[in-house]
Amino acid sequence: MELWTLMLSFEQSRKIALLVIGMLFLAILLAAIPRKEFQSLQSLYDSGRLDELAGQLISVKPANDEERAQVLHLNAMLKIKKSEITALLEQNIDKYPKTKYGQISMLERAKLHIIEREAVFARNLLLRVTSTDMMERFYWLCVCAEMQDDYSAMISNAENYLRLAPAGTYVEECMYLIADAYIGQKKYQSAVSTLNKLKTISGMPTDQQYFYYRLGAAHQLSGSPNEAVASLRAGLEINRYTQIAYSIEDHLFELKGKNGSLIDLAFLYPYSELELVSSLREEIMAPVESISAPIDPPQFIPLKLPAKPSSGFFLQAGRFGVEANASSIAQKLRQMKLPGSYFEDKNNKSMPWVAVSGPFTTRAEAETARLIVIDNKIECFITQY
Repeated sequence: MELWTLMLSFEQSRKIALLVIGMLFLAILLAAIPRKEFQSLQSLYDSGRLDELAGQLISVKPANDEERAQVLHLNAMLKIKKSEITALLEQNIDKYPKTKYGQISMLERAKLHIIEREAVFARNLLLRVTSTDMMERFYWLCVCAEMQDDYSAMISNAENYLRLAPAGTYVEECMYLIADAYIGQKKYQSAVSTLNKLKTISGMPTDQQYFYYRLGAAHQLSGSPNEAVASLRAGLEINRYTQIAYSIEDHLFELKGKNGSLIDLAFLYPYSELELVSSLREEIMAPVESISAPIDPPQFIPLKLPAKPSSGFFLQAGRFGVEANASSIAQKLRQMKLPGSYFEDKNNKSMPWVAVSGPFTTRAEAETARLIVIDNKIECFITQY
């Protein structure tokens, strides 16, 4: 009888224990599900309705660490000054490091360290991010490794990202970083193979001209001049008037200089002398179509400026390693009846030649000119000296 009583007592105790454990598990599960008002906070942030978000953050009453971390993180994201953003992110990291938004704050603070070129601090924070939802950390670890010329870590972290987030935001960037790492290791054929793999991914590469530029440069380094020319030519023929196009030309002339008659660059000059004369005659005889210029250009602006401009609004229409390319763009700007010039930026040793249009007295005039230049398929942006 006593044994039976003991057995009943044990069974009752076991059931009570299981009930308590179940209730605790349910409580934890319910705590992990964001309340509706906190779900709406993230929706407001994601949709860019920041004024509404700021108003709601004042009135919500967080009930647990997850919600407190969310409020602190979103308040950080609403700040403008870097010092204020940093202070709130670090506060969140210190107080709630294991929460979802504490982990997100680590990621955001690490990105700020990367912007400041503080690779060691960024890496240390990224290694503390353990959430399985944040595969993005591997991409940023790869960037940190690039800043430290740690090519093995670059490849390892980029491959981790590609394995864990095969449809992620940074797939293309990771492929380029892996190629960069192989080039740093002087494994040029591996870089070529990596870039060719990028072509097999649906929807990539997103920038065809940049891709062919990178592939051509990798072939050039691997000692395959004909493959290099083929890739560079494919990139050039997409658009001959971009910054990348002029960098492609620089590589083509390098290949020609090194390999001589083995390299045929006739495609750079697709017209015969007779065709050019005929084309010029047609241009001279044809009626001139007036292009409405945004301002009356100054009476005389030299094609080659003696120095970098010191004042005024300008359009920068390209930066080049070869002076002739900058001169060519400046002359094209003049054909549009815009003031076109170029100058040597001696502070930039690799790309010193800058093509510009200007000066313009107001930003509005510069914007009008920018639209004309863009319509003529030349990339440019407004800058003020």
